[in-house]
Amino acid sequence: MRRIIDLIPPGRSEGTETERARRGTQRFPLRADVVLEQPFESEGFTINVSEGGLRIALDHTLYPGETCVLRIRTSPLTEFREIAEVVWSREEPDGCIAGMRFIPTATAA
Repeated sequence: MRRIIDLIPPGRSEGTETERARRGTQRFPLRADVVLEQPFESEGFTINVSEGGLRIALDHTLYPGETCVLRIRTSPLTEFREIAEVVWSREEPDGCIAGMRFIPTATAA
């Protein structure tokens, strides 16, 4: 099954070498629309993606520990479904920015 991580391009990632070493995986910029299906409905967009997870901006606040079902649309004909856990979130005036860790499952595709 295709996963959003299949889109990670070869080449330079975001952040310094020290930041990449601390995180354990390289992050790559990715602009895609996100629809949060669970635990509630919300919309937003991706900021970046790595093999382990992604950073998103949403119009509602998420909290660490929440498990989320996401639809990530990279083009009108390309959509991915991922399950991820909120690792951290920061409230913003119009919603939140959240760091999420992918949860590997047989149904995520």
